[in-house]
Amino acid sequence: MAMKLLSQVFLITALIALVSSASLGER
Repeated sequence: MAMKLLSQVFLITALIALVSSASLGER
């Protein structure tokens, strides 16, 4: 159960990092 939560948090963090880097790249 903990591993599932950890993987979800990792995916969300990776997604946020991807979106933030993409928005920064546009400017």
